[in-house]
Amino acid sequence: MSSKSIHVQLRVLAGVGSVEQGNYKGSTTVSELLASHPGHDLIMDHKLMVCVPSVGTRFAVSISWDDTATDIKRKIEELAKLSAEHQVLSADGVIFEGDERLLATMSDMARPSINLEVKGASEGEESEFLRDHLPGIAATGRSIEILSPESTLADLGLVDSCTLYVMPRRVPTIQVVLPMDRGTAPIELSSSDMSVGDLKAAIALAHGFDPSAVRLVFSGRQLKMNSKLLSALGIIDESIVTVLPSLNKTETILPLEEPAKPVSPVSNSASHILRCAVLGSAALVALIVASFKTWGAGRR
Repeated sequence: MSSKSIHVQLRVLAGVGSVEQGNYKGSTTVSELLASHPGHDLIMDHKLMVCVPSVGTRFAVSISWDDTATDIKRKIEELAKLSAEHQVLSADGVIFEGDERLLATMSDMARPSINLEVKGASEGEESEFLRDHLPGIAATGRSIEILSPESTLADLGLVDSCTLYVMPRRVPTIQVVLPMDRGTAPIELSSSDMSVGDLKAAIALAHGFDPSAVRLVFSGRQLKMNSKLLSALGIIDESIVTVLPSLNKTETILPLEEPAKPVSPVSNSASHILRCAVLGSAALVALIVASFKTWGAGRR
């Protein structure tokens, strides 16, 4: 193992963030560097996942700590051929603009990802516009490469005065595109054997849908088999799954018609007796009238 000393700057991506600096031997492992940061991972390059809900695609953009929103828009423009002036970047309801440093603003957010929309375009126009400007772009694997705990600084080929990022460890998450323009929401991948049925139940619980009516689409295919494992379908961390638009809460929970009240045998019998009484009275009156007519005709 190398005994050469390397000056390393650790930039902590949590809360307001902090910087720790020190000289370490080349034989120092990643786990040793993280000894004072339990529950964190170490990364060399920060890659931001850009989610495009309207067309169901995503791609990764490499960014540095000092990159501003304007810098990120330029990188997206180079990669996706989408003009920076048309881009709207947001995360957790926050819109990023101008000289605002993206990582500094997002350091206390739950996910290292942003949503990309088109400025001033309607929903239909936005989808068409983005499909034209995002030819074949898709992310492969994780948006952030986590360094192995056993790797040493020498293994990583780090040079003197390098910077590493310390990032809070998070649970793998699926991005769910909600209906009725409600945007996207994260659903945690609670285990490696999570099924389609488990995902439907989690979405229903989080957003008030009828569990039996939730239908999901992934990569243009409807997920019908509840027992199918998400991993077998290629649904992994940061995958995008869409809830069909017609199945929101107000449309799936319909009021039931009030059932007709049953008629009791007693009331049914009483109605029959009354009807017979009315018919009998009418017959008696007709008989009396006929008798009077016959008596009158005999007197003449």
